Amino acid sequence: LQTEDASYKQTIDSKDLTEMPLNSASRQITGLLTISGGASAAPGNDFTGSKYSYQTISISIAGGNGNTTLWRLDGGDNQDYMGNGNMPFPFPDAVSQFSVESTVLGAQEGEHTGGYVNVVTRSGTNTYHGSAFEFIRNNYLDATNFYSVTPDTLHQNEFGGTFGGLILRDKLFGFAGYQRLNYTKQQSSTKAFVPTADNLAGDF
Repeated sequence: LQTEDASYKQTIDSKDLTEMPLNSASRQITGLLTISGGASAAPGNDFTGSKYSYQTISISIAGGNGNTTLWRLDGGDNQDYMGNGNMPFPFPDAVSQFSVESTVLGAQEGEHTGGYVNVVTRSGTNTYHGSAFEFIRNNYLDATNFYSVTPDTLHQNEFGGTFGGLILRDKLFGFAGYQRLNYTKQQSSTKAFVPTADNLAGDF
């Protein structure tokens, strides 16, 4: 709660970003925006056409329309100016924190009437640090679906890592991150009997 003005702001840090489950194959942080107060999924018809990024979502902050949110990455605009949808953001392990702020924004964030989402990436420090991860899903580890007559053929490997550190002590730092998704799936054969035009007319 901010007592100095009427806006509402909530910050999600890197610990929550990496520990919260993401129900998507590409692990997008936009899937966590609705856990913040005042944010909820907006009707899909707030966006029309096919001019948006694959990562564009429709989210309502404090009751605003899905296409009235201001999106920023490290303080710079990160949105499509044509439709005002969000552009892609880094994967969770490369993000330090993100904040969701409601309306009644200051002049520097008053470009749109809806809410304000600001994502801050991680940075290097005077010590070297890094991380590695891999998420595996395949039929060797997963149970077979109850209704399936054959084992699941989904093989999904999502892996990557981050590394950061100093270049010049106390002056210049570097940080890099990488994520890759390998996805293969073979659909099981299914028999279906499609009625002919005569069958539909009652002639069997």
